[in-house]
Parts: sequence; structure tokens; C-alpha cells
Amino acid sequence: RLTVRQLAGARDLIAHCDLLVLDGNIPAAPTTWLLDYAAATGVPVVIDPVSVTKAALLAPALTPQRPVLALTPNQDELAAIVGHAVPRSGTSVAKAAREVHGFGVRHVWVRRGLVGSTLSSMDDAGRVSVTHLPAPGSTEAIRRLRAVAPGAAVVLLASPDDGAALDRALA
Repeated sequence: RLTVRQLAGARDLIAHCDLLVLDGNIPAAPTTWLLDYAAATGVPVVIDPVSVTKAALLAPALTPQRPVLALTPNQDELAAIVGHAVPRSGTSVAKAAREVHGFGVRHVWVRRGLVGSTLSSMDDAGRVSVTHLPAPGSTEAIRRLRAVAPGAAVVLLASPDDGAALDRALA
């Protein structure tokens, strides 16, 4: 089990990393210490809550004093973080993501299963933009990716069943 004492020996390494990625399986005390230390040293943080139970335990550590670059919950984990049910509509997910921005999180990427995902981003002026993305492998997802990054190589992990849609989108 990871402890703050163990992490203290890695201060120099943490302070010089480009990005700190935290997994929701890390216990609360080390997570809080890592968020505090990252904030003090200016290291951006990305967090994957990993489960509803762990998301609920993570929620108290999310504060504007401990800024997080990105949080990647699924819809149920998002509900655990905001402390209330989040209806399945895109509008409701976007509204809950706005709440999470108030906790000091810049980007909230909510994974929503077969309907895709919702990315809510807050800029330095506090303006929020929301993008609903189709599930990977769909023709619509590929079209949007190509529009955002023309000329870029896009690699998708798709099942064999997605091959026809992928072929049509890349034609």
C-alpha cells in the first residue's frame, strides 16, 4: 500500500516530471499529498478515478487549491464526484462537468459507453466549451477526428466489425 512517506523520497522526480498521472487506486492520503506537491511545483495532473467507490473517495481532494489538468470519469464516477445522480443526457453530463470545473479541474472527459464521450473544458477566463464525441470506431467519430486534425495519422483500436465503417471514413 502506497504511503506519503514512500512518495517523499521521490520529490525531485515528481517536481521535474512533465505530467503526473494518478490512478484512483492510490489511497486518499498519498493522492492528496501528490496533488498538493504537484500544485506547489507546477506539475500538471491527470486523474482516472477507476471506479465509483474510488471516485467518491477522491472527491474531497479535488479543490481549486489543487488544480487538475484533466479528470477522466465515466458517467457513474462523475455522479460520485459531484455527489448526486447525473441523468444520461448530454446536457446533464455537461452540467455536472461544470460542477467539477468548480473543483479546480480544467478538462473533464466523461466516458459514456456506446453513446461516446463528453469533453468539457474551461479556459483561463472561465469560459466552458463542451464537445460530445461519438464512440471510437464510428464513422462520425472518424469524421470529427479528421476535421480536428487534418493530415494527421489517426489510429483507432477497432473491432473487426468496425472495418467497413473505418474503410468508408478513410476513403
